[in-house]
Amino acid sequence: MTYLQSALAGCLIAFLASPALADQPDWLPEGIVLPEGHDMQSNHSIGSSTHMLKTEVDQDPSDLLQVWADDLASNGFQVDTAAMDTGRVLFSGPGGLQGQIVVSSTINADSYTIEIDSSGG
Repeated sequence: MTYLQSALAGCLIAFLASPALADQPDWLPEGIVLPEGHDMQSNHSIGSSTHMLKTEVDQDPSDLLQVWADDLASNGFQVDTAAMDTGRVLFSGPGGLQGQIVVSSTINADSYTIEIDSSGG
């Protein structure tokens, strides 16, 4: 096995060993980890600094808002949880990055939506 083949095999093993992060967009701030089993509906970028994603999950992710808020704060972000009871957390961080996380139930109420957007930075 050549050096290149070994390096590629190592990268593939590392990628497969972390299924929760396998479809984690690289633009998400450190501290936001999407729940396992989520169903990505959209992931868009406008230019290089504005990003939006929408994903659905079967279980109510409302409890994750506090986890994400704590993790963002631990990673140097300022976090506004004033609207957490309505399913919304705002954050701002290094380089002028600003964003929000919104959790809601879908129209047919059999799943939940997580929407995350950020701009700047």
